[in-house]
Amino acid sequence: MFPLSFIGVSLVVMSECIVEGGTLFSQTFISKAVVKFFSPLGEKPFSSVWIAGVGSLFSLASQAQEAAAGQPRPNIIESLAPVAFIIVVFYFFLIRPQGKRQKEHQKFLKELRRGDEIVTASGIMGKVEAITDSVVTLNIANGVNLRILRSQVAGSQKAMTTTAEGKA
Repeated sequence: MFPLSFIGVSLVVMSECIVEGGTLFSQTFISKAVVKFFSPLGEKPFSSVWIAGVGSLFSLASQAQEAAAGQPRPNIIESLAPVAFIIVVFYFFLIRPQGKRQKEHQKFLKELRRGDEIVTASGIMGKVEAITDSVVTLNIANGVNLRILRSQVAGSQKAMTTTAEGKA
């Protein structure tokens, strides 16, 4: 109840300020707002607890408003510089490397030939027996052939086992 009352009082103070065109944190607006807000609730608007709480709330807000009024506003370039920096960092550390990996993978899929040993996206290792535009036939054991989509080829078996051994 205590914080919600302060929110209600602050909303009433702001609406009073807009309607009457006065200073936001003047004493008359605060007293009018407190009376307006607490009278319908049947509470005593000027009890010592409420006056101390409301007074401290609005004095902090007025101090913040005065402090901000004395400082010049930053221009648009200063405001957007951090956002531009973050976009540049994302481009060089995330987007560009991913694009390079994707180009290398597309090149690998185009150069895929019969006899290459590959690994699928699901981790199945096998030797390429036949290739069409969209389907690759893998020999995973003697007499066991598996047809998969060409897009499901993850990479060469040699490259995958080398990276796995390097991480271990």
